[in-house]
Amino acid sequence: MTSQCGRSPAFFSPLRSRKKHCNTIPCLNLDRKSSALCPAVICHTAKPTMTSIDTGFTAPFLSTLSIQRSTFTSWLDSEKSRIDSIAEQISNLHGEKQRRIKGLLRRLDEVRCQRGLVNGDGDVSVGGVAQQKRALEEKQRKLVADAKVLRDKNRAAQMELDELLAEQSHQQTLAEATRSKKVQLAEMKNTTVEDLTKGLLNYKYVGLGFERVGVEGDLLFKFTRLDPTDLLRPFSFILTLRQNYELSSCDPPLDKKKTDELLSILNSDADNGFMYFLVGMRKLFKETLS
Repeated sequence: MTSQCGRSPAFFSPLRSRKKHCNTIPCLNLDRKSSALCPAVICHTAKPTMTSIDTGFTAPFLSTLSIQRSTFTSWLDSEKSRIDSIAEQISNLHGEKQRRIKGLLRRLDEVRCQRGLVNGDGDVSVGGVAQQKRALEEKQRKLVADAKVLRDKNRAAQMELDELLAEQSHQQTLAEATRSKKVQLAEMKNTTVEDLTKGLLNYKYVGLGFERVGVEGDLLFKFTRLDPTDLLRPFSFILTLRQNYELSSCDPPLDKKKTDELLSILNSDADNGFMYFLVGMRKLFKETLS
């Protein structure tokens, strides 16, 4: 008679009988060389064929246990094969990466050698492309500095040339003005006493007279009939012609600021300024009587 759990009364036999007939139970161990899992057996004391009398279990239970054991063994073998395949793929991938890394390192060393960063032994190089590059950069810096110096010199020379051209233009203008003034003075020096006399005849009645004095032909002008107490009293001045008209020897002395204004008008307008100058001088002499 069996119990509800499928075991026969022999299951409750002494423990000595159960220990003698130990079941085969698989376990998993790691094989370091193959990096895969392999089944191991805890004990092998069980006989290949087990009966309900030997184990104390019923025949259907032992049959089910045998089927489950076969299924587990098949699954375990399948997993072992799959893990071995994955391990092999990982190993191959790792080897491929290592080869790629070594190839890249070799390529890097070749490039560094070509650029002169290192020599053939892997030491830092002092020549090659790197040194040439540094030399070219230094040469370029010197060329840039020299070009800047040349630009500065060119700018300074251009400024100096502009100044010289401006000065030349100014000197040419002054030369033209001086030449024109000389021509005008030459024409004025050719004016005879008779020419001046003709222009001053209308002023005879106011007591104006003149004469040449000195070796340069300076003109001495005299005014009379200015002093009511002495109509013959002379009021005189000398007019000298150099580059411009110059006034001297005023008797009695006159205000220099006022005479300079009259001279400025005379020198700026040689045609009409002369009569204005004489009238102004007569007024200044007359003011000395007040």
